[in-house]
Amino acid sequence: MVKNKPYFVAGVVSLAIFLIGFLLGFTMLDIQLEELKSEMDKNELELRNIQLELVFLDMLANDTICPYLTERIRDIDKKAWELGNKIVNPEGINEKYFDILKRRYLVSLIEDWLFSKELAERCETNRMNVLYFFEMDSDICKSQGYVLDYLVENEEKENLHIFAIDKDMDEPVIQLIVKHYGISEAPAIVVSEEKYEGFRNKEELIEIFCGVNNQLSFCE
Repeated sequence: MVKNKPYFVAGVVSLAIFLIGFLLGFTMLDIQLEELKSEMDKNELELRNIQLELVFLDMLANDTICPYLTERIRDIDKKAWELGNKIVNPEGINEKYFDILKRRYLVSLIEDWLFSKELAERCETNRMNVLYFFEMDSDICKSQGYVLDYLVENEEKENLHIFAIDKDMDEPVIQLIVKHYGISEAPAIVVSEEKYEGFRNKEELIEIFCGVNNQLSFCE
């Protein structure tokens, strides 16, 4: 029995290391989930705020509304874009929690898009809003996303805004928009109420975007 003691001790130590690593992994996932939830809460609070701001601004002169809205929505767009890049299902997080986070994010994104449309209708702006419909686990959609990301990053005037929507998300408002634009396949984009289905390379997208708004920096 004494001879086996070193093996017993080694086994206990190995088990302890495994348990510590296992619990630490869950703790890190919990922290990651809480951080995402916190950022989502902040994003939704920003959107609630801008709703109230719009009600107040309606009582003011138009020359006050447009500059303010332009700056506010640009800031919200930036935060939403950063948050969207983090809404990736981390391995090990309960699918139910991730699905709720994703639904909250996409509904917030639709609100942001609607505010952007209102800004374009109320004010003279060079802002271009693009709806991008994708499918999860689609390699061609991922490739389309990379091309769109490239164009956003290279639009020096920050007037190009992409709103990426999971075409198959079982959310009433999303399915309403998909049906309204007649989206039958992904990837697909909607620019100035015109639908373009199928993958488009950088040159094709630049031609489409610049045909609608030649004030974008990559059109020059």
